[in-house]
Amino acid sequence: TMEAKLTCRDLLTYLQELPAAVLSNLYQHSAACLAVFRELPELSRQYIMRVLFLEHPLPLNMVSTWAKPNPESQSAHQKALSILQNLRVSEVLPLAGGQQGMSTSPVFKTNLKVLICGGGTSWVVPGHVGEDKHTRDMEFLDTYADKQWELQKYLKR
Repeated sequence: TMEAKLTCRDLLTYLQELPAAVLSNLYQHSAACLAVFRELPELSRQYIMRVLFLEHPLPLNMVSTWAKPNPESQSAHQKALSILQNLRVSEVLPLAGGQQGMSTSPVFKTNLKVLICGGGTSWVVPGHVGEDKHTRDMEFLDTYADKQWELQKYLKR
């Protein structure tokens, strides 16, 4: 028998080891994009939010201004960018004039924007949501509201 041994300590480490095609397929699902986004370190999440709604890649020289010039900040900055690139959440693209720019990968960007702004398809499987056994008609709700109103008036005396 073959026994698989999981050597990753966390989700991000595991995902960073997956091939690009697997990650691309994974990011087709908005729930997966949300799960990955939530697992990102705070700085990486901030970077994604900064470029998520941009139509064009942001020049890397602009991205480099996001970190203070001290070694600790630069190290955290590089780590955040590295994680995003290893997860294929962001990508570096060539710009006019020989520069390079940072952008969110198109599939991840589309699905994360759907989550943030609304839309897309429901995650609920149709037919698995039963009838609400506590549904009320308008007459019941009107009567209940009147009783509550009368109670409030009585209590304020």
